[in-house]
Amino acid sequence: MSVEHPDQVRPEDIPKDLIAKVYPVALAHGIPWHDEALRIIAAAVLTEAHARIAPTIEPNGETKDLDLDAAAAIVQVLHNHGFPNAEHRARTAAQAKGDITGCPGVVWKVRSGGTARSASDAQIEAWLTETITEKLDAGAGAGILVVQRAGADPADAPCWWAIMRAYQLECLISPNGLWTVGHKFPIRMLLTDACTLLRRAGYGSPLPDEVVA
Repeated sequence: MSVEHPDQVRPEDIPKDLIAKVYPVALAHGIPWHDEALRIIAAAVLTEAHARIAPTIEPNGETKDLDLDAAAAIVQVLHNHGFPNAEHRARTAAQAKGDITGCPGVVWKVRSGGTARSASDAQIEAWLTETITEKLDAGAGAGILVVQRAGADPADAPCWWAIMRAYQLECLISPNGLWTVGHKFPIRMLLTDACTLLRRAGYGSPLPDEVVA
């Protein structure tokens, strides 16, 4: 099957054995019934080249997944905001469980460079779908997409965008860690604010003098 985006995959084209394998995993991680689960299944059947390489190509042809300066900047932000063991993960086709390791329960997918700074809504949606797929692969409870903002350098990494599904935000702020409405539209906030929400939900480590209920 060769498609350009998960939305182009027709449900009747998805192998039934793949549906049987992915649906229970999606539901177990709080993914709303049907639509979002189908998006994850659709993303799984995309070619490796499109899913992991094409979205990261710069206009000049340079591959821009996550450069070292950006990786170091994001890791430093995480160190300063409750994730002291965060490290840049060297990505391979066989191991796609986020760009940052050392944050138990959290998958971080980071996009930097010109493609990120000018990313369309459709591109953000595609990256967010990949983030959820990698979250499920890792068995994590939270999946966060971090995107470099227009006009923002690595030095501005604390103010890069952190994007998650609406139901993920529900899970983070709910007393029982579960969503009740289950909307899937993207929610955008500053990276440091996302770190605060994650700490309040029990991920990472409290900052000095911070009390987490």
